[in-house]
Amino acid sequence: MDKVFTVKRGRIVDAEGAPARLHGVNVVNKDPRAGYLYFLSQEDWDALARIGVNCVRLGIFWDGLEPSPRRFASRYLDQVERQVDAFANHGIAVILDMHQDLYARRYADGAPDWAVLNDGMPHRALPGMWSSAYLISPAVQHAIDSFWSNAMLPDGWRLQEHFQEAWRRVAARFGDHPYVVGYDLYNEPIPGSGAGATAARLQDAVQDCLSREAGRPVKKAELWDLYTQPSHLEKWLRELPLKTYIDVIDTVAPYGEVFDRTVLQPFYNRVAAAIRVEDSSTMLFFCNSYFGNLGVPSALEALGGRYPDPCQVYAPHGYDLVVDTDVQAYSQERVNFIFCRHAKAARRMGVPMVVGEWGAFYGDTAARDRVRATLLTLEALEAGDMYWCYVPGETRQTPCFSQLAL
Repeated sequence: MDKVFTVKRGRIVDAEGAPARLHGVNVVNKDPRAGYLYFLSQEDWDALARIGVNCVRLGIFWDGLEPSPRRFASRYLDQVERQVDAFANHGIAVILDMHQDLYARRYADGAPDWAVLNDGMPHRALPGMWSSAYLISPAVQHAIDSFWSNAMLPDGWRLQEHFQEAWRRVAARFGDHPYVVGYDLYNEPIPGSGAGATAARLQDAVQDCLSREAGRPVKKAELWDLYTQPSHLEKWLRELPLKTYIDVIDTVAPYGEVFDRTVLQPFYNRVAAAIRVEDSSTMLFFCNSYFGNLGVPSALEALGGRYPDPCQVYAPHGYDLVVDTDVQAYSQERVNFIFCRHAKAARRMGVPMVVGEWGAFYGDTAARDRVRATLLTLEALEAGDMYWCYVPGETRQTPCFSQLAL
């Protein structure tokens, strides 16, 4: 059977060839004790139908696929297939998302423990801010560096060879499934030790911005005071002009360009080639690097180089910089800018765009208008969208959920 959605002549179309917009939610269970899967009730299926979901981004995990080197878990794939079939039975297509946060299960989720090569470095994170470990944890940074450098393992395989083999086996299992319409190659890739350097450069740019505003040099200690006093930080962010925000994040564009061109692009092309050994018809989704979530421009090109893969989708993520914090300074203007910049990259690459993650509003009672405004922006950009996130039995009861209906 043909896929229920595919790409033809640079546009996503349905099985009849009519233009289609993918609209859905992320369904990502990060708990290994639950087998990394959710199981939905009839109330959940009814709720997804009410908001017009036609596709979900379903999380899968390298740890679940290859719990020990070269021992691939067919039982885990069986369980994933059962969940895929459940979505298919309700007319919902699936994008399989190779998910990770902080690289590995040891620190959050993603890679199996045997794939963590960190030379015994210490792990650090700020209380209540899990993502800070990307910027300050030597253990996380070194493990990520090892992955990007494709370090050799004792079994004679390199780290990325294991990763590619895991994807090949996923493609072998799901390539003929009409409702598996996409493979999202890697969630939010980030430089390892380079992440700390990028964050330091962003901090310098903020310090320069504050110095211009104050008409005098602002010291690092004053910058820390701003970070640690929510009322001051909220006021500054609310008053921050969009042009200044763009100037700040663009200071790290050269760092991002080097990572995109020399590390991420070759990695994506290798993973895509491994998948295409088994499956030539399922869409390949690829994401911007982590700092692109804030609007840092992407230097990625279409997958395949001189001969681009005809069935690929740019799947960037975008969040306002206050996401996952208690800072009340959300800016729809910043969010709109981020997605317009992503759309510009997709046009440059000549591929359709489906936003892989956006929102993360959870139980925020102020989010109803934000959801509607973001959906209107994405509609104007002719972009599909996958809201972050859907937790069975919970998300459908949040104030913003009903606003996800197109």
